[in-house]
Amino acid sequence: MVSSLARRVGEDAEDQLLEEAEESDEGSEEIFEDKATFKCLGTCKEAIYQETLKAARDRLEKGITVPVRCRKEDDNPVDSRAVAFQCQLNRDWLTVGYVPRELTGYVRKALDTNNVMDVSFKWVKWRSLSKSGLGFYAAVDVVIRGCWPYEVHAKSSF
Repeated sequence: MVSSLARRVGEDAEDQLLEEAEESDEGSEEIFEDKATFKCLGTCKEAIYQETLKAARDRLEKGITVPVRCRKEDDNPVDSRAVAFQCQLNRDWLTVGYVPRELTGYVRKALDTNNVMDVSFKWVKWRSLSKSGLGFYAAVDVVIRGCWPYEVHAKSSF
């Protein structure tokens, strides 16, 4: 059984910690970030996606940064809710694949609220054994301000 004195000492210590935390937070706003890794789908659907991923992989292997972004495609004839992954080679932004359809709503919301903080390749690899066939495949990390919903982590990270 905990004595009343021990409880009071514990309460005093907790109060002191809360006061110190409040003082250190004054004038600064803490930003929480969360990262999810998405499969980049459709990479083998177009030859230009394969050429772009090969060029991106070659640059990444040399230690050269390859900028990546998410881009809403409202005019996409297959899916008006599609979100493309694009990378920048030279000055051009080129599509390399898409966010999985079941996750586009979450990514669109993050884009619409300006909560996407960073997008980058986790990896770009050549795969010879895949359901989709030979080719380059990619995984993309998307960091947002706040937290991705549980469903995103459950369906995206691999």
